[in-house]
Amino acid sequence: MKQYTKQEKLKIFRNECSLYRMHILSIEKIDTDLEVLQSDMENVHSPQLDKVGSSPSRKERSLVPMIEKKDALKDNRDFYEAKVNWILSVVDSIPSPAYQILIWRTYILRESMQSLSEKYQVSKDHMYKLRQYHLLKALTDEKMAEYDAIIGEDDDEEKEENNG
Repeated sequence: MKQYTKQEKLKIFRNECSLYRMHILSIEKIDTDLEVLQSDMENVHSPQLDKVGSSPSRKERSLVPMIEKKDALKDNRDFYEAKVNWILSVVDSIPSPAYQILIWRTYILRESMQSLSEKYQVSKDHMYKLRQYHLLKALTDEKMAEYDAIIGEDDDEEKEENNG
């Protein structure tokens, strides 16, 4: 299992949060593509092999490429959904609801710490320190191992060890 420094953990979480909305949009697009593909699959008829001297009609196509595309789309959807769920599980594991909200608003909604500190009349430095403290407590080695499993980091390291 890869060991991360505190700064690496924060950077990974910040990067994933910056992509949160894109992950959600990707899931929605994949869902739409799966619906279209499903309707296309319902309109497909297998080629008739007893026909002689004629080419297959437009509706006579093989389902195999469509099934392969459907499997690839589902794999992509699972990947993005796992990343979204990882972000949510990290935020949910923070015991303080106030800092859950602060992390959500600053990392996912991209609100500035300055505006939040002014709005709630709390020192910006104090908010930074406690946000980092709670986030690092939530980004345990287990959470980072979950992240590595999602992105396939462990598999790459094992392959390098076996090849080396």
